[in-house]
Amino acid sequence: MSLVLAWILLPVLGRIGGALLIIVGSAATLSHEPWAGWTIATGAALWLSGSWLHALKTSRYSSILARILFEHTPLKWTLWQHWARARRSREAARRPHVYVPSQVWQSGQR
Repeated sequence: MSLVLAWILLPVLGRIGGALLIIVGSAATLSHEPWAGWTIATGAALWLSGSWLHALKTSRYSSILARILFEHTPLKWTLWQHWARARRSREAARRPHVYVPSQVWQSGQR
């Protein structure tokens, strides 16, 4: 039951709660609070886990930052979408390339 609840709620609550913790931690940094760093780190981890689970479930990224993190860092290897894309490109590379001369086939003709 708790896994089902986490599967449903963690993407939304993780992203929103993580963003709020980052904001609170950033505000606490301005007042030199000793717990500010831990709050920012916890918020970033919560936001990242919520964004990862959202990308895993929907095959979409929740924000531009999430897209950059999951496409341009080694985190891309954790998502099955990357593996499916890599498999499709390998299959396309294996297909024989057929040359069609321009005299045989003209665009607009059947």
